[in-house]
Amino acid sequence: AANPSLGANALFALAEPAARLLPGWDAGIVEVHHVQKKDAPSGTALALAASFERGGGRRPDVRSLRMADVVGEHELVLAGTGERIRLSHSAVSRDAFARGALEAARFLASAKPGRLYGMSDVLKCSPSA
Repeated sequence: AANPSLGANALFALAEPAARLLPGWDAGIVEVHHVQKKDAPSGTALALAASFERGGGRRPDVRSLRMADVVGEHELVLAGTGERIRLSHSAVSRDAFARGALEAARFLASAKPGRLYGMSDVLKCSPSA
């Protein structure tokens, strides 16, 4: 998983129908992380962009900021003529990642072997692709 946080994975799931509901709207992603983070854009931002694309949207522009001790913030901004929608997730503690990983472990304990599972299976929101 690009991000084990349950909230981040819910954001991925919301991006797909948003793209289907708003064809032709402009989209952008702003992601913020702590100054020690090396990759830009983050794997979470790239996964969010991919989710939006799976819904039929154009590849969003991604802007990365590295600031202070920010754990992780991701915002998908959708812009139509005269209106905006913002979908966002903020991890204010790394505990969110641990909780998601524990939820995934509980899911896997009873999952059938023989296939690859993702966080969308844990949340019971299979991606459309």
